[in-house]
Amino acid sequence: MNNYILYINGRQNPHERMAEMRAARSLGLNIVLMAKNIPAYAAVLAIETVTVDLDDFETCLGVASLLNKKYAFKGIVCWSETDVPLKNFLANELHLAGMSAQAVRHSRDKIAMKQKVKHLGSMIPRFQEVISLLSAKNAARQIGYPVIVKPASGSGSKGIFKVNNDHALEQALSQLSNIATDSFDTVFSAFGGEIILEEFIEGPEFSVDGYVSDGKITVIGITDYQSDPVTFVENRHIFPSNHSDPIQDEIKRCARQIVESLEINNTVFHLEGKYSCNGFKFIECAARPAGGYISTHLLQHASRHQHLQNYVQVCCAIQPSTLRLSGDYIGVRYLFAEKNGTLHSIDNVTKVLNHPNIQHLYLHFPPGHIVTLPPEDYSAYRLGVIIGTGEDYNQLADTLEWAAEQIRFTIK
Repeated sequence: MNNYILYINGRQNPHERMAEMRAARSLGLNIVLMAKNIPAYAAVLAIETVTVDLDDFETCLGVASLLNKKYAFKGIVCWSETDVPLKNFLANELHLAGMSAQAVRHSRDKIAMKQKVKHLGSMIPRFQEVISLLSAKNAARQIGYPVIVKPASGSGSKGIFKVNNDHALEQALSQLSNIATDSFDTVFSAFGGEIILEEFIEGPEFSVDGYVSDGKITVIGITDYQSDPVTFVENRHIFPSNHSDPIQDEIKRCARQIVESLEINNTVFHLEGKYSCNGFKFIECAARPAGGYISTHLLQHASRHQHLQNYVQVCCAIQPSTLRLSGDYIGVRYLFAEKNGTLHSIDNVTKVLNHPNIQHLYLHFPPGHIVTLPPEDYSAYRLGVIIGTGEDYNQLADTLEWAAEQIRFTIK
């Protein structure tokens, strides 16, 4: 393997970002980091850093081309949803492993994504692009309330609304006109304010993670989700899934069909779905590593610290190594504020960390942080996370919930 790899940006959370960068270093690769802003802790892990406007593709290509002449990159890696188009644009221009522009759109634009896989039939919930309030009302009546409305290019559960009638639909679309904008979050810059309306599916949530290397699909496993019933923001993940073997086999089979149909290649995938009374139902699929500590902590632990290294290898056109999973369970429980205000204190941290099954407790903000709840802000109210391991699924789930109940945030 060549000794140089180009990293495009990285996750804002330092604990995730450090894991991302250590993956390449553990493979003996030197990182050249290109980003809008580069924190000091990330800069020291790179042999060269370049600050550049990542929204300006032509400028980025000029910078990357010069760097490639100097270092002869083996591959290009990105970690967040917003960087998928640039990563693959540069990979194609520099003749490195990547995806086609069409496949990138299928992984970023949920309307194009659903249209691409609708031939798969019943596993795809009914959907329609929203072009006006009237079209949304007509689609909702045709599909049947309740329905979901959300931005076509969102991530992190930003701007997802479950609506039960025309009035609620009108209110949700009004709020989305403010949310699905570049000024609210740069994740929405790619496809403007496009909105998708979907059939609401009852059933437990899950995600499927894996790799696609030169067209070969490898499924790592299934993570069970728990989300807030109103905001749909995820609050807990546990890997591996507790579903029965037949259900897991069905989920993996359907996931492979979807990933193949979307033409995802030379990357990891993170697919989300629900298991309804009628079986597997597809929600969406990203062509980048899972966020929220899933890739960097859950899958990295379960794979005996090989998952992120495999992603780097796939981006370098090298087949991923065979994983030998740890056999235990690992989960993350997010900690949320319950009201707007200023964070004053956090209590019971030591009590939680003294529990033998709790491995980490990360606090995202110090006292003095201003808390704003959704739908005005989807980032400022997730105040921290708890990560734990255990030999029993239900015991771990109970431990994570117990730990979340113990942490007390004083907000005034």
